[in-house]
Amino acid sequence: MIKKRTDKFNPNQKGFTITELSIAMSMLSVLLIIILMSILNIISVYNKGITLKRVNQSGRAISAEIQSDLRQAKSGGGGIGERHDEDTNNDGATDENDALTGICTGKTSYMWNVYRDGVVLTNITYADVPTERISFVKFSDDGKFCREPASKPTKAQSSVLVDDGLVINEPVRLDPDKNNRHQLIRFTFTISTENQGSGADTDISGGACQGGADHDFCALNTFVVTSYAKGVQ
Repeated sequence: MIKKRTDKFNPNQKGFTITELSIAMSMLSVLLIIILMSILNIISVYNKGITLKRVNQSGRAISAEIQSDLRQAKSGGGGIGERHDEDTNNDGATDENDALTGICTGKTSYMWNVYRDGVVLTNITYADVPTERISFVKFSDDGKFCREPASKPTKAQSSVLVDDGLVINEPVRLDPDKNNRHQLIRFTFTISTENQGSGADTDISGGACQGGADHDFCALNTFVVTSYAKGVQ
């Protein structure tokens, strides 16, 4: 038995027209784009904050370590010494006009490699791992690393103070009055992200890296350590 269809067309029953569906889809697309842009902006701000935090934390750690060791510098152990590497002024000799890559206090020494506008300027490696460049390290030493240009610390004896893609930028300066054996010494150094380059901002506000990936930020900050010290070479 064939049942007769009883439902009838209801002229008052309405659905969405093609125009209404198109408008709804367009509004949904705009909303999704706004949400996506907001997420990307949050990620960008977060990455920038992390970059600035890394630079600041490393700078404060180095400042505290060096200030403490300068106060305890042994005047009888040779005093404050400096180490210079790389013939940056092309005079055929390594002297105090070249890149400052280390300081010695008679008890503890510090060594680092330096960059200039995002380019590696020096190439100091560990004595026991010649394929690995040092970043910024501290180690126990009587000052020979400043007196002997060829000497290097081993990785085992070094405590790393700057790592994770951060580098030291030239110029680094140690400003003692060498005519005074007991005085204030000022040590100035700059930390930046490794790909900082010449196009990055020149202060802690940070900026987009030249040639960097999306949401990759550069940061650069200069720190000054002032401390009373004994014995300057």
